[in-house]
Amino acid sequence: MTLLATPWNENSFTCTCCGGVYHTIWGEIGDGSEAVAVYYVSWTEGEQRH
Repeated sequence: MTLLATPWNENSFTCTCCGGVYHTIWGEIGDGSEAVAVYYVSWTEGEQRH
């Protein structure tokens, strides 16, 4: 089975506590005919722990 990640949306803004750029992206993992999972990922550039 081949799976594809399809992003639904993304968002970026400057974090108020550290000043780093904070990113969020979310979407679905599917096989072309239906979604088999959803994902939500967020991170701040240059910050190992946030």
